[in-house]
Amino acid sequence: IDPNHIHYSEKVITGSASPSVNDMYTATSMLAQKTIPVSQFISAEYPMEQAQDAFEAALRADTYRVVIHLG
Repeated sequence: IDPNHIHYSEKVITGSASPSVNDMYTATSMLAQKTIPVSQFISAEYPMEQAQDAFEAALRADTYRVVIHLG
C-alpha cells in the first residue's frame, strides 16, 4: 500500500476492535473454507517443538505473521 496515495487522495481508514462472537465465527469460517488467500501474509511456520523460535521470530520487525503447527 502506498501511503502517499492514502494521504493525497484523503482516504479514510477505519479500524475495528472488540470483535463479536459472530465476527470471530465468520472469520474462522472464511479461513477454514479458504475464502481468503492468507499464505501471502505468513512469514514463517514452525512445529510445536520450535515454539520458542517461533515467538522470537514473531518479535522481529521483518516478520508479519508466524504460524505454530500444533499437531
